[in-house]
Amino acid sequence: MPELYSDIRNLLTPSAPFFYLSASPYNLYPFLRGFRDAHYPHGQLILRDASWMTISGLLSNLTLGTEKYKISRIKKIRGWLPRRKMICIGDSTQSDPEAYGKLSMPHLFGESILGPGLTSTGNR
Repeated sequence: MPELYSDIRNLLTPSAPFFYLSASPYNLYPFLRGFRDAHYPHGQLILRDASWMTISGLLSNLTLGTEKYKISRIKKIRGWLPRRKMICIGDSTQSDPEAYGKLSMPHLFGESILGPGLTSTGNR
């Protein structure tokens, strides 16, 4: 995957922003930031504002659907950058196929989503 992101970075203008959206809780930020910095182009990490360290945080993670969470965050990014086109890359976990499939529907996002890219995390 790092090679794919590097290739995409090389194809885009230098000012093209990268966002890394995850349903992981914010308390994993230091680990995920280090991993991103070591392997992927610089970009903003967007994580859930909840923690598994408390009962309320755990319940929030269990009850807030991952698909709805991802769609809401991508809509927020779209609001920040309304004229930009987006490429959504995900894997077969955390409801990426469902969320990106819905976002690719023209009546939701028009032509702003160039296309979703998905990889499988299952057995090969």
